[in-house]
Amino acid sequence: MYSELNFLLESWYKIFTNINKEAIVNNDQNKTVRDYQILIEQCFQENYRILKPGHWMNVVFHNSQNKIWIAIKIY
Repeated sequence: MYSELNFLLESWYKIFTNINKEAIVNNDQNKTVRDYQILIEQCFQENYRILKPGHWMNVVFHNSQNKIWIAIKIY
């Protein structure tokens, strides 16, 4: 849904979001909670990989659906 919200701006710049890597639950894109969980896990793995030793990052997260929060907590 974020890429859909950016469509007008992306059209202006002629640069579009790769929706295959967009971490989202979306029926139109056939992405489930499990797909979201896998994409978020890949995101955190990449962040961990590039983080300097002994450093940390903050993650701000909000979702009104408990199943999404549980998917992230499992990781």
